[in-house]
Amino acid sequence: MANKLIATDGASVKSINPWDTESYPEAWRIFSGQPQTPEQEVISRVAAAFRAFNLKANTVASVPFTLFTKNGDEFDNSNEWGNKVKFLPNPQELLRLDTLSLMSSNTFYNLVTSDVLGFRPKGLYNAIYSSFNPYANTATAQLEYVERKIGTSIERYNPEGVQIGLNASKTRLIRAWRLDETTEVLPSRNTEAKAIMSSAGIIANQDTWVEYFYRRGGIKATLIGMKGLINTDTKEEAEKGWSNWLKGIGKYFGRPARIYNTEAIDVKPIGAGVDDMKDNKIYEQAIANIAMGTGMPLSLLLANSANYATAQEEKATWYESDIIPLCRWIAFEYNRQLWEPLGYYMQFQPQTLDPNQQDETEKASAVNQYMDLIAKVPTYDLFVGLTDTMGIEVSDTLLKAVEKYYSNKQSKMETGELGPDGQPIEVQPVVADKESEDKPKEVTAKWIPTLDQLEELRVYREVALRRLKKGDSLDFEYLPHKGGLPADVFSTIKADLPTCTTPEMVKSVFEKAQGVTEMLFFPQVKSDAEKLAESINRLADSMTHKESDK
Repeated sequence: MANKLIATDGASVKSINPWDTESYPEAWRIFSGQPQTPEQEVISRVAAAFRAFNLKANTVASVPFTLFTKNGDEFDNSNEWGNKVKFLPNPQELLRLDTLSLMSSNTFYNLVTSDVLGFRPKGLYNAIYSSFNPYANTATAQLEYVERKIGTSIERYNPEGVQIGLNASKTRLIRAWRLDETTEVLPSRNTEAKAIMSSAGIIANQDTWVEYFYRRGGIKATLIGMKGLINTDTKEEAEKGWSNWLKGIGKYFGRPARIYNTEAIDVKPIGAGVDDMKDNKIYEQAIANIAMGTGMPLSLLLANSANYATAQEEKATWYESDIIPLCRWIAFEYNRQLWEPLGYYMQFQPQTLDPNQQDETEKASAVNQYMDLIAKVPTYDLFVGLTDTMGIEVSDTLLKAVEKYYSNKQSKMETGELGPDGQPIEVQPVVADKESEDKPKEVTAKWIPTLDQLEELRVYREVALRRLKKGDSLDFEYLPHKGGLPADVFSTIKADLPTCTTPEMVKSVFEKAQGVTEMLFFPQVKSDAEKLAESINRLADSMTHKESDK
């Protein structure tokens, strides 16, 4: 049995008696120099937690919103923010900081400063949540005031956000608290940061362990047993020699080898090394818990969705279940405390960022471009060559269908049903004179609104519905938001709206505007070569955009 034990982890060496823990309380403290990480620093040190917090905050800040007047007219919008209120130069940054504060404390605090006379807001700023302390009356269970510490000074605000005290200023407090089933007045302590802290702590400690393992030179914790009766001089010499050697390995590998008597000394590594962690699932589960705790799909946190369609579907689900409800709650608090007293109201518009709608639009556009290319390419061999050259993957099913299409097309060309250009042969009408022959014919086509025009119709309809609900006249001047509508469409809507008395009648006016309007255009005659070149260019552009999106 060994009479003396030396414990080392590569960074330090300790002479211990493992059977006398009272005299040697550090006997089984194997790791040395490991820092104690404050809880508030864990999120900033763990990459998964840091990304989860900032991803959610940036997503909320990027949701479009519009600021309306009390009459329902648009005053300002986030896409083209003009800071017409004069005190909010960067609303996206304010929303981002508010969201980070909510995730950390279930609160956010904003200060509204005033001009010299105290009549008009001068600035709206996010304030650090940790500087505020709410105080409630235990007898009445009502909030009495919120206190803010700034250095050695203290500010107090009443429940309405008005600063109180002898040196009170015109600064107002905008606060929002999230409660749960455990609270009635004060904000809940059950935050998203607290929910993920255990998992984030696992990752932080594991990362720290790996860091110090390599800092020690990759040396596992080791016990060195020396047999026999050891005098003081021999013991001290042995401890000093082993200490210098092991510390040297841990720092700079100054002496990579050492010879010792195996009969007198027993060296045994204990504990785990990095190689024992390669199949460890705890780390992966901790990352999954962080995503779950912040309400987002794990694939979005890791950016490893199976494909583009899956990513869009997961993003749409996240928006519907987490981002949109949070935005509505933030808008409610801002409207109640800030915008409504000023004669405005705020409304988020996440529908303009609907991933499913965007995906379907892209699919429809891609299909149209593909069909346009097939129609313009004269032969099957040329089609296959173009797809190979451009790196477009074509399924076997589509190849068979395209081959059949070109075969039928060739047969019709041989029978005279199609001309050399692959287009149906039409009987040319007899023209009266040269002048009428050269003049392009007017073609009447049904109006097909663009996405911006559809959004314009939606906003126009919402404004009209709000005015009807408030009892205001529907004979009003509408200011375009998305580039406007065709003149005949706009005039038709404006003429029909004053006769509406119910929401259904208002909706029917806009439905009619989309379905009955026609417009004239003069088609330009282009050669087959120009048509084919344009089709190839459009397909190439769409493939480039899809690759960049991935």
